[in-house]
Amino acid sequence: MHIDLMELMNMWGLHTALCKPLFKFFERVKMKTKCAVGTVLGLLVIASITMCVDTEPEQHIRFDTVWNGEYDFWAVEEDGDIGNESFFIFTDENEWISFLDKYSDRRGFVFDDFEDFFLIAAFQGLKPTGGYGIQISEIVQKGGIVKIKVDLKEPRPGERVEEAETLPYHIIKVEKGRIKKGEITFVFLDLNGKKLDTIEKIIS
Repeated sequence: MHIDLMELMNMWGLHTALCKPLFKFFERVKMKTKCAVGTVLGLLVIASITMCVDTEPEQHIRFDTVWNGEYDFWAVEEDGDIGNESFFIFTDENEWISFLDKYSDRRGFVFDDFEDFFLIAAFQGLKPTGGYGIQISEIVQKGGIVKIKVDLKEPRPGERVEEAETLPYHIIKVEKGRIKKGEITFVFLDLNGKKLDTIEKIIS
């Protein structure tokens, strides 16, 4: 049975430029082996390419700021608390209230629409002065991975800042219907692409 590999590549939506080197390799192997063996090797090569080529497009996710500021939360002397740079995903009210009971006065942070939304919180950590800031700037989903870009600001040299401790934060809400359902990996990145944190969360 003769199988035209170029036709298969086109049928599976693989780009010729990407596959051309491997196609040439297959042709050389095919010339040195029996037809059936060469065909099997070729199909295995194409299957490998198919798995590697991700054709699912990136989807930009809309979000809205719920709260941001510098003074509304306090740090707790524990490893991993918001006194250090940290990130959180809240998908239900119990999670959110438990967090507020530990770090803030919940009366200023009422949110009761977890049926349709979830919260993403970014904390820059405890800072010695003003002039710092943190801002979630972009959310992009591709498959089961959501990348969250975070803009981290520091005082410029010589900038006049408030001489008081601050704890900058940014909390946003995202509509659950905009995110692919299931177990999602949230990856927090700075504007240079450096990974800041990774959180696994189920969105239902």
